[in-house]
Amino acid sequence: MFTQKSSFILLGAFIPFLYFLSPNWFEIEGVGPSWALLWLLPLSLEKGPFAGAFGGLGLGLILDGFFLDGVTNIPSLVFIGYVWGLLALKGPSIKKSFNFGLLAFLGCLINGLFLWAQNIISFNINSLILFNASMLHTLLAQSIITALIAPMSSSLLILTFFRSKV
Repeated sequence: MFTQKSSFILLGAFIPFLYFLSPNWFEIEGVGPSWALLWLLPLSLEKGPFAGAFGGLGLGLILDGFFLDGVTNIPSLVFIGYVWGLLALKGPSIKKSFNFGLLAFLGCLINGLFLWAQNIISFNINSLILFNASMLHTLLAQSIITALIAPMSSSLLILTFFRSKV
């Protein structure tokens, strides 16, 4: 029988499939939410910075195995998981829905900027326009939809997997 923690980790292994299986009404102009950040947020907030960093590392490795596109999610997910874990450890208690949405929005912006910077660095800078409108559209649309879904999904994941039953 699976424990709650092992089932949460197993759920993390299925995150890449959510990118393919998410319904169209979870998208803004064809851009879906960052399912990886929606999984990483409750883990980091409940388990601390090192668990968030290791969760980001594991999830980044899984995502990079699925999406071989020249850029990696590992540095951004490790950084975001560690920062969210530090915020939960040293900062005030994060329990309100608005806080989950704001953290998801900022985390998605940071993740998108990491990926944008990797795209700029990996290609020839002389032939690439640094300000790419499609990248900006993807960054903002993904951040907004992730921030809208985060309060519901984070609260549900925290209550299901991390809070003991009374």
